[in-house]
Amino acid sequence: MKIKTAGKHTPGPWEATELDGMTIHHPTCDRTYRFIALTDSEHDTGRTDDKAREEDLANAHLIAAAPELLDWMKQYQPII
Repeated sequence: MKIKTAGKHTPGPWEATELDGMTIHHPTCDRTYRFIALTDSEHDTGRTDDKAREEDLANAHLIAAAPELLDWMKQYQPII
């Protein structure tokens, strides 16, 4: 399986932070943040329980790891 990446994305690292849901952002050199994505169960499903918050946090960390996961896949693709 060959991994193709035609599109461009904001380079990592990305970080997940709790702010009105779980925000995924890229910290820039001037200490501001470039917005990447938002996981927010309350907005999507109306859920506000602890399980929804845990799912938001897990999803945010998975999304924030995307640049590293892509780099890893590119590096180890010939072996897989």
